[in-house]
Amino acid sequence: MSLFKSLADKLARKTAELERAALEKKEEIEREAARRAAEKATEVAIAQGKKAARSAVDRASKKLEEVLFGDVEEDAATEEAPPSSRADRKKEREKQRDKAQAEERERKARARREQEQVARAAEAREVAASRIEREVDDELAALKRRLAKK
Repeated sequence: MSLFKSLADKLARKTAELERAALEKKEEIEREAARRAAEKATEVAIAQGKKAARSAVDRASKKLEEVLFGDVEEDAATEEAPPSSRADRKKEREKQRDKAQAEERERKARARREQEQVARAAEAREVAASRIEREVDDELAALKRRLAKK
């Protein structure tokens, strides 16, 4: 009877060990995903901050020009807006859209890779658990055969 108890204890220990290892791996993957998300959020915040700072500088320089030189906006509008500016703005919007789409594809690919990692880890846990269970069953069958011979 103590033999069966020791086998059951061994199975319980192995199961607990595998569950602990799986939980640690899952937490590691979650920490990595959180770190990546924080990095991405930081990059976005920096980019938005740069954009806001540039627009503030542009507005301030225009106000300074108005104060120093008077209302030059009419002249500047004709000088700064060549006929190709619409095409340039359109190209810039297309570049931004392409960049956003590329970032979205990369984010989805990263999420897919993380899901695949989690699935592989789960599969490995299942394989290990089935192997342990098989070993315990084999040991149990061997013990039953020994007992039957006696």
